[in-house]
Amino acid sequence: METPSHTSPPVADYCRQRDTGAQPRLIVLEDGREQKKARQIGSTSSVDTSAVGNFWSQIWKIDCTPKVKQFIWRFAHNSLPLRMNIVRRGMEIDTHCPMCWRLDEDGGHCFLKCKLVKKCWQHLNLEDVRVHLLTLGSAKEVVRHILCLNPDKQQLIICLLWSWWMGRNKANVGEQAPSVFEIASRASVLAAGIVGIQHNNINNSRETMRVCHKWNPPPAEVLKINSDGAFHEKEKTGAWGFVVRDSDGHGVLAGSRFLPAVHDALSAEGEACLAALNAAMEAGISRVIVEADSANLFTAIQTTKFDQAPGGVIFREIRELLSLHFAMVRFSFVPRSCNMGAHELAQAGFVRGPGQPFVWFDPLPSYVKTLLDRDLVGPETTE
Repeated sequence: METPSHTSPPVADYCRQRDTGAQPRLIVLEDGREQKKARQIGSTSSVDTSAVGNFWSQIWKIDCTPKVKQFIWRFAHNSLPLRMNIVRRGMEIDTHCPMCWRLDEDGGHCFLKCKLVKKCWQHLNLEDVRVHLLTLGSAKEVVRHILCLNPDKQQLIICLLWSWWMGRNKANVGEQAPSVFEIASRASVLAAGIVGIQHNNINNSRETMRVCHKWNPPPAEVLKINSDGAFHEKEKTGAWGFVVRDSDGHGVLAGSRFLPAVHDALSAEGEACLAALNAAMEAGISRVIVEADSANLFTAIQTTKFDQAPGGVIFREIRELLSLHFAMVRFSFVPRSCNMGAHELAQAGFVRGPGQPFVWFDPLPSYVKTLLDRDLVGPETTE
């Protein structure tokens, strides 16, 4: 039988062109309708690309460090090395969540559904946001919604996702995972630091500025604790003071006491915070913002860095108290001028007799009310 002269010309031509280095011929659409459809698809894609490009540019404009931006970018692409993502790439590993060890770890479980991450969202008063994010269909939609929130809430959520991811990564390599309270607190402090940097940048850009640092009231649904410790190095004695106020600046609780034996200033700060939290717990208060003018105090509470220090037992007790009895806690480091009420109560603690009451409930003593009124007015502004 005669062999047809047109046997497999496309394959033969392609192989021949590949061997000689020539470019293979392109297949041309002959159907006009298909060409029109292709043009329409290309036109639609250009519009979508513009919208998508704007979305990605929003991520790179977030006010945070580059590594956090990169994390959010990978989060939106669902390209983080979550255990289910690794399995899809062909590796055989245990897919259980390294934090709770109950269910498979995909993006939804890791950041929204894990029983431990739920507590983090609740600690930061973000449960309503978490529930809404669960209704969205993709990681990209989750990030898009977060970017539409008000700046403060947006920063707090981004810092929560990042802090949780850092804690999860420790657990994933076999290290001890930080507690729910530690993760939520780190997120809160990180977010507060970002807001502070933004505020400073705005102020520093002005040719003239008026500096005014004074106590600011908390949101309506939260009470604010201000605490301060005092320490005398020579005698190794100390004192503490605290005040708890509502959104109107009204004093709910206050305290002041002498410490006959204290090792160092940080221990005195810890004693002050612990006394304030114990008083708040006994009064049934569970949603608080804690302010103090000691950065080391918050480091000691939120990490284990100072657990082997003389005041380590105090910091561990604070963490346990917060995890068991408080639904929402945020920490904020403030200058002394924003903490004057607690500072003056701590100084007054040095002269308080052992038999005098050291915690007052509303109505507070008149001299304490005077201190609180002075806090609301604040120091004089300076150029």
